[in-house]
Amino acid sequence: MGNLKSHLRQLDKILPPEEDNNNQLAKTLLGVLTNNAASIIKSMDQIAVEHI
Repeated sequence: MGNLKSHLRQLDKILPPEEDNNNQLAKTLLGVLTNNAASIIKSMDQIAVEHI
C-alpha cells in the first residue's frame, strides 16, 4: 500500500491541480496497475531464483 501512495503523490505533481472525478479515477487506476506490475515482477524474480 505504501507504493500506491507514493505513486499517487508523484502523479499529483504531474497532473493539473483540479481534482475532478476523472483525474482521481485515473490516478487510482494507474497506481493500482503500477502496484500490480511491481507485484508480478517480484513474483517472476522469485520464480526465476527458485529455478536456478
